[in-house]
Amino acid sequence: MAALTDADYVCTLDARTLEKAVKELNEDPKNRLGAVDTFRTWLKQQPHLTCRTDTDFLLQFLRYCKFSQLEARKRIEKYLSCQTNIPEWLSDVDYTKDPVLINFFKTGYVLPLGTDDEGRLVIMYRIAQLDFSIDKNKMYKAIMNLTKLLLGQDENLMVNGLLYIMDVSGMTVKHQTFFSMGDMKKSFDLFQNAFPARLKGFHYYNIGPLFETMMQLFLPLFKKKFRDRITMHGDNLESLYKVIPMRLLPEEYLPDDYTGEKNGNVQSIIDGIIKRVQEPESVAYLARISSSTDFRLDESKRPAAEMQASFRKLNVD
Repeated sequence: MAALTDADYVCTLDARTLEKAVKELNEDPKNRLGAVDTFRTWLKQQPHLTCRTDTDFLLQFLRYCKFSQLEARKRIEKYLSCQTNIPEWLSDVDYTKDPVLINFFKTGYVLPLGTDDEGRLVIMYRIAQLDFSIDKNKMYKAIMNLTKLLLGQDENLMVNGLLYIMDVSGMTVKHQTFFSMGDMKKSFDLFQNAFPARLKGFHYYNIGPLFETMMQLFLPLFKKKFRDRITMHGDNLESLYKVIPMRLLPEEYLPDDYTGEKNGNVQSIIDGIIKRVQEPESVAYLARISSSTDFRLDESKRPAAEMQASFRKLNVD
């Protein structure tokens, strides 16, 4: 697990990812901990914000915001607002104590597949595996905290980001009504404006008329930079193979004559997820970063605008 303090922190970025962090994110290895300390000092001076200030956690926001102190402040405040206002999705998760969350993973609806040649974590969603009987809050809680866990336990992913595959096979009208506009707005807001996750691409496979109709409703929720990262592959796996390494895809998505490296079948990937989220290290990490008492925003304690402006003048970004 990543270190908690500046004194204990050891950078685990591989050489290629560190080079990318320097070039794309303005990361300066010599001043990295100084940037964290500046961010930490600001947080501790905000009476309305309650937040752990562990080095590994704060680095996620600084890296996402290209080491802009001002942008990192905005994003972590949004993150804490979401933690406070949507606790049913984000707070107090323990996969060892909630069988509903594990049963959700057993459906195979979400499959983390590993990292591609650019170091991006590839995550597949398979809409046909959706269990309509599940409590939607539990579904979102399972997904959101899995994302926080995977991102937080490997700092290379903070730099390289996430890549999504959406297998829309088997979509029905029932799927359209299951995902309300309110739920989608909340989830889009979280991922685009609060989570310190670099979303590098969205690849949709086996789309049909129903999905195209649904997408027209949700497309305006994407920021332009994310709309530009959407690729539609129709029902063409060959097209998908050009952007997703075949070695990462479940065996069920590979041609019969494929003889290269394999990731295993869907069931083996599911078993790996369940094992991962229930490991003691994962349980401890999630307890540390999902506590409703350690992460919250109290609007009643927010300083007056004049105080905020004065503070900013003293702390130049």
